[in-house]
Amino acid sequence: MVAPKVTKEFVTKTIIPKVEELIKGGKLKKAQELLEKKKTPVKIGDKKEVVVEGAETVTKITKKDIKVKKPEVSADQAEEALFLYKGTAITPKILADFNINKFSEFKKKITYVAIDNEPKNIIYQKKNNTFFENVSDMRTNGVRRINYQRDRLMDGLSEANDDDYILYSDNDEIPNLENFNFKTNSSKILIFKQKQFYYKFNLFFDRISWFGTKGCKKKNLLSLSWLRDIKPKKYPNYRLDTIFSNIRYMNVKIIEDGGWHFSQLKTPKDIQIKNLNSEGHEEYKRQQYSQQAGKNLDYITDLVKRKKIDYDHKAKAEEYKYSKEFSLKTVSMNYMPAFLQKNSNKYFEWFDFDK
Repeated sequence: MVAPKVTKEFVTKTIIPKVEELIKGGKLKKAQELLEKKKTPVKIGDKKEVVVEGAETVTKITKKDIKVKKPEVSADQAEEALFLYKGTAITPKILADFNINKFSEFKKKITYVAIDNEPKNIIYQKKNNTFFENVSDMRTNGVRRINYQRDRLMDGLSEANDDDYILYSDNDEIPNLENFNFKTNSSKILIFKQKQFYYKFNLFFDRISWFGTKGCKKKNLLSLSWLRDIKPKKYPNYRLDTIFSNIRYMNVKIIEDGGWHFSQLKTPKDIQIKNLNSEGHEEYKRQQYSQQAGKNLDYITDLVKRKKIDYDHKAKAEEYKYSKEFSLKTVSMNYMPAFLQKNSNKYFEWFDFDK
């Protein structure tokens, strides 16, 4: 087989584009080797411009175009870094590397607020020059950390107008905005009544409704932790205690069919890690619960397999909430957000299709 002749047209259409990509990626040596191999003149220097000449094409690439790619951090490494971070002097620099390109469609709408310090009111004990948290303080510290993170999100609202609605959701709470008209709303507080799911997108827990996403206009927003703590109830006019309360209000709108709460949408192993690091469930950290769901991977795996949860949402605070099991129901795609209905194949592993 006779090798193809290296013509000007071949160099222009084939070699030059490859060289441009190599230079833009900071691989100047490989670019030079490729051009020399094809006996194409090249000039790569330390001046403001790097000029690549080939046949009838002259391409100018400035230093701004030359970027050396940094090694990417895997999702596992990111998870581990966040998992190991305990609020010490070690700053989680990985937070500064938020990859906006994963959300390119919404790039202009996202303001990323990185928080690399703890609130000042965390309770630590000191022993032998070592600071640590008592189990008895974990609940208090957990609440303070959560509220601090929520309130720091206010830093990202500087461009919002006073009459703009601010909605707050945890990451696993998706509000349904299709059936609500913000323009005609006259209520001060909005609370979205959401369906509760576990483990898979369509494993439905019908014993409760979840009041997750909450909102109000910016001019009425005291703080995001305040908004989160508002009671999911519209109090009657005769409840005078609402006048002196920051969590009970009469002017509240409960939005029916208000969205979805996808809780513990993780592998059993990741559920275990979440439980052990949950700021709102210090019981998993207590030694006396070491054989309970938070630390026993086999136990969690069995629950997921049998489509059960062992957390009683209706139990009183002073009661042990893990004394019963409750069944989850597999529901159809009609229960899902429109996006998931259209992309069910993409997220196939996170659906339960075993009827």
